[in-house]
Amino acid sequence: MKFVLFNIAVAAALIFLFNADRTDLRALADRAYAAVGQAKDMAEETTQKAEAPVVETVATAPAAPPAPKAEPPKPAAPKLDPAVAQRRAEVLDVEAKPQPASVAEISDQLMTPEQRRRELFTLAEEMELFYVRRLNR
Repeated sequence: MKFVLFNIAVAAALIFLFNADRTDLRALADRAYAAVGQAKDMAEETTQKAEAPVVETVATAPAAPPAPKAEPPKPAAPKLDPAVAQRRAEVLDVEAKPQPASVAEISDQLMTPEQRRRELFTLAEEMELFYVRRLNR
């Protein structure tokens, strides 16, 4: 009975994942942009509420103005040996890894539907074998 339930769960997962290929990446990106826009609007509303003047109902004695805070001096950057600076640039490789700028570049990095099907089929086989091994113990 457990084996049948497991196979039903795997079949449902396969159907879900194969139907996910039919979605449009641009529609997904549009929904993400809309969600970000809503979050931005909510953040702006929150900051406006926080900046609203507060009316005090309790009379207070005039306080002395606070002394302006002096910013602590920023430590000077240590001078690096040119060899160290070059090695740091090689290791961090900041310039060589530009961030993807568009949906097309991001979709190039994703798995193709065929690769996803193969991986999912392999995973399903491994899970079935794992289940059978567990039953034989």
